[in-house]
Amino acid sequence: MAEKEFELDDPFQPVAVRLATPGYDGVEAMARCFVEEFALLGWPPERIFKLFTAPQFAGSYSVFQERGEAYVREIIASVFASPEVEAQQAAADVVAAQQSSVNPREGDADGSGL
Repeated sequence: MAEKEFELDDPFQPVAVRLATPGYDGVEAMARCFVEEFALLGWPPERIFKLFTAPQFAGSYSVFQERGEAYVREIIASVFASPEVEAQQAAADVVAAQQSSVNPREGDADGSGL
């Protein structure tokens, strides 16, 4: 319990602190998470790469700025080489092929602009 009495003018501003964890690369984990999420949604590698180059997506863009294009492409390639993503992509390709005759799928149909 706080030892100080509540006052109406107390600030309620959150303060974020970045903690270094030896042996843990948080930037890599974040980048891999972004790639995995969108890969499992059926996005192709080039569209996912655009997430990292677009400044309006602050998290992914910060990875691109800090680590560079080669690093981002390496993460994307490693994620797409995983069995889970390969299976999901194959299923997404089948669904897309079935839907293409009825309703062609646009690259930015989800409103992302990518």
